[in-house]
Amino acid sequence: MKILHLGKFYSPVRGGIETVTQTLAEGMAAYGDRVTVLSHSKSNQGSEELIEGVQIYRTPTWRTLFSQPLSSRYFSEVKRLAADHALIHLHCPHPLAEAAVLTLPPAQPVILSYHAEVTRQKRIMPLYHFLQKSILRRASRILVSTQAMATVPTLSAFANKVAIVPYGIRANGFFENEDTKAQMKTLKQSFGPYVLFIGRLVSYKGLEILIEAAAKVSNHVVIV
Repeated sequence: MKILHLGKFYSPVRGGIETVTQTLAEGMAAYGDRVTVLSHSKSNQGSEELIEGVQIYRTPTWRTLFSQPLSSRYFSEVKRLAADHALIHLHCPHPLAEAAVLTLPPAQPVILSYHAEVTRQKRIMPLYHFLQKSILRRASRILVSTQAMATVPTLSAFANKVAIVPYGIRANGFFENEDTKAQMKTLKQSFGPYVLFIGRLVSYKGLEILIEAAAKVSNHVVIV
Protein backbone atom coordinates (compact mmCIF):
# COMPACT_ATOMS: atom_id res chain seq x y z
CA MET A 1 0.00 0.00 0.00
CA LYS A 2 1.14 3.58 -0.67
CA ILE A 3 0.90 5.54 2.58
CA LEU A 4 1.52 9.26 3.08
CA HIS A 5 2.29 10.49 6.61
CA LEU A 6 1.77 14.17 7.36
CA GLY A 7 3.79 15.22 10.41
CA LYS A 8 4.98 18.60 11.59
CA PHE A 9 8.63 17.52 11.75
CA TYR A 10 10.59 14.31 11.20
CA SER A 11 13.88 12.79 12.32
CA PRO A 12 16.54 14.02 13.05
CA VAL A 13 14.25 16.54 14.78
CA ARG A 14 13.64 15.16 18.28
CA GLY A 15 10.19 14.90 19.80
CA GLY A 16 7.48 12.48 20.85
CA ILE A 17 5.25 12.79 17.78
CA GLU A 18 8.31 12.79 15.55
CA THR A 19 9.48 9.53 17.12
CA VAL A 20 6.05 7.91 16.73
CA THR A 21 5.85 9.00 13.10
CA GLN A 22 9.32 7.64 12.36
CA THR A 23 8.64 4.32 14.09
CA LEU A 24 5.41 3.84 12.15
CA ALA A 25 6.87 4.94 8.83
CA GLU A 26 9.95 2.74 9.05
CA GLY A 27 7.92 -0.19 10.38
CA MET A 28 5.46 0.05 7.50
CA ALA A 29 8.29 0.34 4.98
CA ALA A 30 9.94 -2.77 6.43
CA TYR A 31 6.59 -4.56 6.16
CA GLY A 32 6.56 -3.84 2.44
CA ASP A 33 4.47 -0.70 2.12
CA ARG A 34 5.61 2.27 0.09
CA VAL A 35 5.84 5.05 2.66
CA THR A 36 6.26 8.79 2.18
CA VAL A 37 6.51 11.48 4.87
CA LEU A 38 5.79 15.14 4.26
CA SER A 39 7.07 17.42 7.01
CA HIS A 40 8.43 20.91 7.50
CA SER A 41 12.06 21.91 7.35
CA LYS A 42 13.62 23.74 10.28
CA SER A 43 14.90 26.34 7.82
CA ASN A 44 13.82 28.17 4.66
CA GLN A 45 15.38 25.40 2.58
CA GLY A 46 13.40 22.36 1.51
CA SER A 47 14.87 18.88 1.07
CA GLU A 48 14.19 15.40 -0.25
CA GLU A 49 15.84 12.23 1.04
CA LEU A 50 15.38 8.48 1.50
CA ILE A 51 15.98 7.13 5.03
CA GLU A 52 15.43 3.48 6.02
CA GLY A 53 13.16 2.92 3.05
CA VAL A 54 11.02 6.00 3.77
CA GLN A 55 10.81 8.82 1.22
CA ILE A 56 10.90 12.14 3.07
CA TYR A 57 10.01 15.56 1.72
CA ARG A 58 10.55 18.67 3.85
CA THR A 59 8.91 21.91 2.78
CA PRO A 60 10.78 25.16 3.54
CA THR A 61 9.56 27.11 6.57
CA TRP A 62 9.43 30.89 6.18
CA ARG A 63 8.11 31.58 9.68
CA THR A 64 6.46 29.93 12.69
CA LEU A 65 3.19 31.15 14.20
CA PHE A 66 1.75 29.68 17.42
CA SER A 67 4.11 26.68 17.08
CA GLN A 68 2.88 26.05 13.53
CA PRO A 69 5.54 26.17 10.78
CA LEU A 70 4.25 28.01 7.72
CA SER A 71 5.20 27.10 4.16
CA SER A 72 3.86 28.56 0.92
CA ARG A 73 4.43 25.21 -0.81
CA TYR A 74 2.70 23.02 1.73
CA PHE A 75 -0.79 22.84 0.20
CA SER A 76 0.52 22.09 -3.29
CA GLU A 77 2.85 19.40 -1.93
CA VAL A 78 0.03 17.69 -0.03
CA LYS A 79 -2.13 17.70 -3.16
CA ARG A 80 0.71 16.39 -5.35
CA LEU A 81 1.70 13.56 -3.03
CA ALA A 82 -1.83 12.58 -2.00
CA ALA A 83 -2.73 11.93 -5.64
CA ASP A 84 -0.21 9.08 -5.71
CA HIS A 85 -1.03 7.49 -2.33
CA ALA A 86 -3.88 5.22 -1.24
CA LEU A 87 -3.98 6.36 2.40
CA ILE A 88 -3.25 9.60 4.24
CA HIS A 89 -2.08 9.29 7.86
CA LEU A 90 -2.36 12.67 9.58
CA HIS A 91 -0.57 13.35 12.87
CA CYS A 92 -2.39 15.96 14.97
CA PRO A 93 -2.39 18.65 16.21
CA HIS A 94 -1.08 20.13 12.96
CA PRO A 95 -3.43 22.90 11.71
CA LEU A 96 -1.76 23.48 8.34
CA ALA A 97 -1.89 19.78 7.44
CA GLU A 98 -5.46 19.52 8.69
CA ALA A 99 -6.52 22.41 6.46
CA ALA A 100 -4.66 20.91 3.49
CA VAL A 101 -6.30 17.49 3.92
CA LEU A 102 -9.74 19.12 3.92
CA THR A 103 -9.08 20.25 0.34
CA LEU A 104 -8.50 16.68 -0.88
CA PRO A 105 -11.23 14.61 -2.60
CA PRO A 106 -13.73 13.26 -0.02
CA ALA A 107 -13.21 9.70 -1.26
CA GLN A 108 -9.52 9.65 -0.24
CA PRO A 109 -9.16 7.63 3.01
CA VAL A 110 -7.70 9.54 5.97
CA ILE A 111 -6.45 8.07 9.25
CA LEU A 112 -5.81 10.55 12.04
CA SER A 113 -3.50 10.03 15.01
CA TYR A 114 -4.68 12.29 17.83
CA HIS A 115 -1.53 12.73 19.87
CA ALA A 116 -2.42 15.53 22.28
CA GLU A 117 -4.87 18.22 23.25
CA VAL A 118 -3.98 21.83 22.42
CA THR A 119 -3.03 23.44 25.73
CA ARG A 120 -0.49 26.21 25.11
CA GLN A 121 -2.40 28.11 22.42
CA LYS A 122 -5.75 28.45 24.17
CA ARG A 123 -6.10 32.02 22.87
CA ILE A 124 -6.58 30.76 19.33
CA MET A 125 -8.80 27.78 20.19
CA PRO A 126 -12.00 29.57 19.08
CA LEU A 127 -10.41 29.93 15.63
CA TYR A 128 -8.95 26.42 15.59
CA HIS A 129 -12.10 24.76 16.93
CA PHE A 130 -13.94 24.71 13.58
CA LEU A 131 -10.93 23.32 11.71
CA GLN A 132 -10.35 20.67 14.37
CA LYS A 133 -13.95 19.48 14.32
CA SER A 134 -13.95 19.41 10.53
CA ILE A 135 -10.87 17.20 10.27
CA LEU A 136 -12.16 14.86 12.98
CA ARG A 137 -15.36 14.43 10.96
CA ARG A 138 -13.31 13.88 7.80
CA ALA A 139 -11.17 11.09 9.28
CA SER A 140 -12.22 7.48 8.72
CA ARG A 141 -10.52 6.41 11.96
CA ILE A 142 -9.05 8.31 14.91
CA LEU A 143 -6.14 6.62 16.68
CA VAL A 144 -5.15 7.38 20.29
CA SER A 145 -2.49 5.78 22.45
CA THR A 146 -4.38 5.32 25.75
CA GLN A 147 -7.85 4.96 27.22
CA ALA A 148 -7.41 8.37 28.86
CA MET A 149 -6.87 10.02 25.47
CA ALA A 150 -9.89 8.20 24.06
CA THR A 151 -12.13 9.96 26.57
CA VAL A 152 -10.94 13.58 26.19
CA PRO A 153 -13.86 15.99 25.59
CA THR A 154 -12.69 16.86 22.06
CA LEU A 155 -13.26 13.29 20.90
CA SER A 156 -16.56 12.67 22.71
CA ALA A 157 -18.63 13.27 19.58
CA PHE A 158 -16.46 10.86 17.56
CA ALA A 159 -16.30 7.88 19.94
CA ASN A 160 -17.45 5.47 17.22
CA LYS A 161 -14.32 6.28 15.20
CA VAL A 162 -11.78 6.11 18.03
CA ALA A 163 -9.41 3.15 18.32
CA ILE A 164 -6.75 2.70 21.01
CA VAL A 165 -3.40 1.71 19.51
CA PRO A 166 -0.55 1.95 22.06
CA TYR A 167 2.71 3.40 20.79
CA GLY A 168 5.33 0.85 19.85
CA ILE A 169 9.05 1.01 20.49
CA ARG A 170 12.08 -0.61 18.92
CA ALA A 171 13.26 -3.14 21.48
CA ASN A 172 16.72 -3.23 19.92
CA GLY A 173 17.12 0.45 20.75
CA PHE A 174 17.45 -0.36 24.46
CA PHE A 175 20.54 -2.20 25.61
CA GLU A 176 22.92 -2.42 28.53
CA ASN A 177 26.62 -1.83 28.39
CA GLU A 178 29.23 -1.21 31.05
CA ASP A 179 28.53 2.52 31.15
CA THR A 180 24.78 2.16 31.60
CA LYS A 181 25.25 -0.55 34.24
CA ALA A 182 27.57 1.76 36.18
CA GLN A 183 25.08 4.63 35.92
CA MET A 184 22.23 2.46 37.18
CA LYS A 185 24.35 1.25 40.07
CA THR A 186 25.23 4.83 41.04
CA LEU A 187 21.59 5.92 40.92
CA LYS A 188 20.45 2.99 43.06
CA GLN A 189 23.19 3.66 45.59
CA SER A 190 22.32 7.35 45.73
CA PHE A 191 18.52 7.15 45.81
CA GLY A 192 17.43 3.59 46.55
CA PRO A 193 14.11 2.77 44.85
CA TYR A 194 13.28 5.76 42.65
CA VAL A 195 10.95 7.04 39.96
CA LEU A 196 12.73 8.24 36.83
CA PHE A 197 11.31 11.05 34.67
CA ILE A 198 12.95 11.79 31.32
CA GLY A 199 11.55 14.61 29.21
CA ARG A 200 11.51 18.27 28.38
CA LEU A 201 10.70 20.63 31.25
CA VAL A 202 7.54 22.12 29.75
CA SER A 203 4.20 22.66 31.46
CA TYR A 204 2.08 20.24 29.43
CA LYS A 205 4.22 17.23 30.41
CA GLY A 206 2.48 17.35 33.81
CA LEU A 207 5.71 17.22 35.79
CA GLU A 208 4.19 19.29 38.59
CA ILE A 209 1.74 16.44 39.24
CA LEU A 210 4.63 14.01 39.64
CA ILE A 211 6.39 16.38 42.04
CA GLU A 212 3.22 16.79 44.14
CA ALA A 213 2.78 13.01 44.23
CA ALA A 214 6.42 12.55 45.28
CA ALA A 215 5.64 14.28 48.58
CA LYS A 216 3.25 11.44 49.44
CA VAL A 217 5.55 8.49 48.81
CA SER A 218 8.84 7.36 50.29
CA ASN A 219 10.61 6.89 46.96
CA HIS A 220 12.83 9.53 45.39
CA VAL A 221 12.02 11.14 42.03
CA VAL A 222 14.92 11.60 39.63
CA ILE A 223 14.37 14.11 36.82
CA VAL A 224 16.44 14.08 33.64
